[in-house]
Amino acid sequence: DIDEKLAQAVDGVRFVDCDAGLGFHPLQVIDRSARRAHLDVAAEMRDTHTAIYRKPETVQGRAEMRNRRQESFVEAGWGADGAPVGAAEPPFVRFVELLRADPKPDRGLRTLLARLNELDDYGFFDLQESHRSLWEHEEPTVIRVHTTQNENLQRAFAALVFYGLYKDMFRRGLRDRITHAVIFDEAHRAARLKLIPAMARECRKYGISLVLASQEARDFDSSVFSAIANYLVLRLTPRRTPASWYRTLRPRSRNGR
Repeated sequence: DIDEKLAQAVDGVRFVDCDAGLGFHPLQVIDRSARRAHLDVAAEMRDTHTAIYRKPETVQGRAEMRNRRQESFVEAGWGADGAPVGAAEPPFVRFVELLRADPKPDRGLRTLLARLNELDDYGFFDLQESHRSLWEHEEPTVIRVHTTQNENLQRAFAALVFYGLYKDMFRRGLRDRITHAVIFDEAHRAARLKLIPAMARECRKYGISLVLASQEARDFDSSVFSAIANYLVLRLTPRRTPASWYRTLRPRSRNGR
């Protein structure tokens, strides 16, 4: 078992399983001084959810999801001028409850709700015990998604943990040396996440090294390769010749060449 071997090889390694909860509030607003920061969070969560599924729901469904998250902020007291003193972020599950309250859901919304209800059955939206930011730990930490066989839950957990790391990266501030490394194995589980290219471009100045591992280079958006300094390529299948691999990884110019 790889986890057992890792525990024997590395002192003090810590394991976090997906059934232990996210350990942070995905709707947390970091910069409360920005008047409309909560709207940015609602939009980011929409994009993050879209990345979870290989066949995302309709455009209307994505818009409804953002609107309901925004509505949940309004219910919690957030408005055009931001949050009043002492206002808390809405419960993570509240936007799902608002979607369920629609008296006449169309086909796209029904599809979206079926996906969200599946995650809710696993308690995904229940915010359990809050943990320290992963950046605050000095010991190696392994986030294990394979403790569940549900692929949708695996992708959702992986995507939101990565989202949490990205948000906390800015809060920890600039660093003059590399202090942490994020090694994302089986990264195809969240390859559609728009934050991956963004983090690849920005993480170094925050003292973070990012390693992405997957079966296929085409799992990732092409923009990620312009931010990656080094590649390690193992065996290529007959259909993936070195020339075709190079075309996949070669950063494109603005005119697409």
